[in-house]
Amino acid sequence: GTQWQHAARLVDAVEGGRQACTLRVDDGRWFNEGTTVRVSDGRTTEYGFVLAAGRGTILLRDPLVNDYAAYAGEVAPLARGE
Repeated sequence: GTQWQHAARLVDAVEGGRQACTLRVDDGRWFNEGTTVRVSDGRTTEYGFVLAAGRGTILLRDPLVNDYAAYAGEVAPLARGE
């Protein structure tokens, strides 16, 4: 089944609907190119696909729809299957 890994906290606010979607997180070690992520603040949840990641920054393929406040939102990576 689906296994979500330890979530990282968003350290910058995210404005939904922007052309480029870059997320800055407090711990980026679980994210890399091709990772599926779940972004949530407890009220809204949406999913994304990582194009690039490094040094606590995650670039998503598509923009998020909703806004997320700094330190209120979390980004969790989906564990990859064998």
